[in-house]
Amino acid sequence: MTEHDHKQHDHFLRLFMEHEESLRVFVRSLLFSRDEEREVMQEVAIVLWRKFDAGMNSSAFCRWAFGVARMEVLAFRRDRHAIGTALATMCSSCSLAVLKKIAMSVYESGMENAGMVMDRGVPHGVGQWGADFATVVTAENGVQPLKGQGMLRLEAIPRDKNVKNLASRVYQVLDLRSLAMNGIVSDAEVLVSASFCPANADVGSRYLIRAFALKETPEQATKGFWPKTEDDGVVSVAQRFEVSPGERGWHTFSLKMSLPLGAQSLVFILGAVPTEDMTAEASQHYLDDV
Repeated sequence: MTEHDHKQHDHFLRLFMEHEESLRVFVRSLLFSRDEEREVMQEVAIVLWRKFDAGMNSSAFCRWAFGVARMEVLAFRRDRHAIGTALATMCSSCSLAVLKKIAMSVYESGMENAGMVMDRGVPHGVGQWGADFATVVTAENGVQPLKGQGMLRLEAIPRDKNVKNLASRVYQVLDLRSLAMNGIVSDAEVLVSASFCPANADVGSRYLIRAFALKETPEQATKGFWPKTEDDGVVSVAQRFEVSPGERGWHTFSLKMSLPLGAQSLVFILGAVPTEDMTAEASQHYLDDV
């Protein structure tokens, strides 16, 4: 390889490694096993390297890589004779997931801004974080950010604190009108993925991902938000995730939900939930790579 080839190869590796985990989560959500995921990811890597443009920056590479991953998943499913309705449904959900990744990039750099101002509770604007008790920090307590130089520290809420919910939560609002859903004739799916790390891994941890799809604009949806979540017309999905004592480091979890036609806003909530052990002391947790 020439010096130019080496530089291009190094540039590709840096970009690929930056987005590899997100690509894996995306591919995994559309397949049935890790063996299928590994096979498709191998093809994705080959295609990306063969067609790589050295002039790409990180965001351009991300959009392109997710498009390649989508096509490789479709090709894999065709080879397995998964055609007809199942394929059409997957096309809808897959296209939406790629668009979602692009739309969510509006706040991916926010965790790198130590001076970022967060709304208290549900945020008032699209692309802005809201939080109950959270702070942007760099590496601390032996925990390194999973991506970049910043992460969110979810503050501990003592059990004797006079609050309705002891979960330390952060919030984000997305404008679904930017996802061009006019061509989708059936329900699509969105995937929300986030990584958590306990400050104290000696005790068990519980985490929450919850998402709401509302048929209102983001400006309307965030006004008097909580009473609306009880309405029959609001689609909501929630899941809790357990981490056993002694499991250190970052843990990535995902929540998948159907996105009904007509939905204009997606509000999702990420949080650390106290354990059922009432004697356990409340501890901090970290959030990154959403």
